[in-house]
This record gives sequence, structure tokens and C-alpha cells, in this order.
Amino acid sequence: MPPRVRNALAACVCQDGRNFNFEYIQTPDIEGYGPAYRELAARKVDVFFAVGEPGLRAAQAAAGALPIALLAIASVPTGGRTATGALPPSG
Repeated sequence: MPPRVRNALAACVCQDGRNFNFEYIQTPDIEGYGPAYRELAARKVDVFFAVGEPGLRAAQAAAGALPIALLAIASVPTGGRTATGALPPSG
């Protein structure tokens, strides 16, 4: 897990391997997002984390009823009705 992610989660009292497990699949390119999210779904994860619209689209295709946490760098994609709810960074 990248140190910045680990530190942010630790600030929320999340400790990898203790009260949550972080599963991560590195993909070589955007085309790898779909297979990676399908693999995570097969592992029965509790929530997907997606970055940007391509990641969101791939996560949506694999998620079924799983919640998806979205990190949008420039904007939140809502024009295509992809976001049904959004929380500010404070929760």
C-alpha cells in the first residue's frame, strides 16, 4: 500500500491487517482495469476504490451491489448519472 494512503487511513484509525485488509492490483494500463476489478470482486471485497472516470466505469461494471469510493482528481463525473450520492471530504 502506498505510504500516503497508509498514513491517511491510519489517521482514521484504520490499520491494515488489523481492522481492515487493503487489496490492490496494479494494472499496466486502463484496459487492465476491468479484469482487475473482476478479480477483486471474486475475492469478495467489501468496497471498491476507484480513481477517475475510467476506474469508476470499470468498478461499476464489476461491483454489482458493492459500494464504490471514488477519488476524482479534476471533477466528479455526474453528467452521465454515475454518482448517486457524494460526501464531502469530512464525511
